[in-house]
Amino acid sequence: MLKILKNIRGGVIFEYVAITVIIGSIYLTVFIGMKETVHNMFLAKQTYDERVANDKYCEYTNNYFDDSTKTEIQYKWDGDYNTSGNPSCKQK
Repeated sequence: MLKILKNIRGGVIFEYVAITVIIGSIYLTVFIGMKETVHNMFLAKQTYDERVANDKYCEYTNNYFDDSTKTEIQYKWDGDYNTSGNPSCKQK
């Protein structure tokens, strides 16, 4: 391929430009791919933190001990929010 590039008008300069463009495109592809990966990792962590925090909210605001059945009634976040903006909870 380099011999073909040398035969094109401009010779060595064109070859260096072509190699620079190829290396640059590979670099940009890797850089953009890594940026997406890091961004997705951040979103996954943020979603996990949100789920844990909302599960704790439901646990602390709704769990109670039922004396008649001698069991603890537990609540968990259902993945949505109510009209007041608080996490919506459902019984486990």
